[in-house]
Order: sequence, then C-alpha cells, then structure tokens
Amino acid sequence: MTGNTRGCVTPIASWGKRVIATLAFALLSACGDKAAEPLKSTSADTLGLPTGATLHYAVQDGQATAALTPSGTQLKLEADHTIAPNAGVRAKPIGQLGTHVILATDEYPSRPGGMSYCQAGHEQFLRVFSLTPQLHQTFQTKTASCIDNKELADPGIVWKPETATLEIHWLTETKTYKIDPNGTVH
Repeated sequence: MTGNTRGCVTPIASWGKRVIATLAFALLSACGDKAAEPLKSTSADTLGLPTGATLHYAVQDGQATAALTPSGTQLKLEADHTIAPNAGVRAKPIGQLGTHVILATDEYPSRPGGMSYCQAGHEQFLRVFSLTPQLHQTFQTKTASCIDNKELADPGIVWKPETATLEIHWLTETKTYKIDPNGTVH
C-alpha cells in the first residue's frame, strides 16, 4: 500500500489537541467555583459604619492600621509574621452590636514560603472594635491561615445579634463567644 500518511496523521494530531483542550476547559470550569477570589492589590480598604463614620484599614511598611473617620482615631492592628511584606488588605463586615460595636475580618496575602508554599494563600483575622469612648480593639483571633494551616469550616463565622453570640467554626474546633454592649468578649 502506498500513499501519503500525512493525511492520516494530521487529523489524529488535531483531534488529540481538541481532546486535551476540552479536558483542560472542563477541569478549569469544575474548579472555577472553588478557587479563592484574589486579594485586592491595594494596600487599603474601607468599611462604612452604621453611625455614618468609616473604618479605614491600611498597610504601610508592613504595619496594619485601622482608623476611624471623621474622628481621626487610629490604632495599630496586631498582625504576625505570616503576612506578606507590602501586603494588600481586604476588610469585610461581620456584624454589629448596637451602633458602637463592630465585628469585621481583615485578610492579607500570606508571606510566601519556599517551593511556592503559600504564595497564593491568605491570613485572616477577626476583630471586635468598640467605637466608644474612642476606637479601640477589644478582641482578635486568627480565623484562617495558609502558613499555620488553619481553615474555617462551613458556615465559618456566625454572628447572632439577637443573643450577641459569635461562633467560629474551624475544621478542627468550634468556639462560641458572648459580646457585651461595650464590646468585651467573653
């Protein structure tokens, strides 16, 4: 049998590329909903408060801060070595107790480790702030960490304003806290 094998090889090669592309698309589509939303590249984020004021989070020279405007009160937020230098910040309101106690999370990119460890990871803190007599933090805990291998379970952080109860559901444990009207956490 004589002839050109090129006519036979080209369709097979083209078919193989289509199969690989289809599998790659299916895999990316299936994982797309599970992928974490990338952190903002900005070094600041702002939360509007029920009093009309704003809580402004910022990171400068590796130091995270929270500032209340219009009062101008500023405080340094405790963070640890797991936060990437020059990190961006993403803040998310969790709830409030009255108009003077605010619960929020702040999230930062993880400090990258060797061998690509945690280069796309994040570090998240839950904080309780009291706005009276001036802005101060009454509680903080790390809720998620790539480096410390800490992950929230579903439903994660649950705020129950009717009982002033905060539940944190990690994969390994659940903790329940009561918050009084002054923002003190028990």
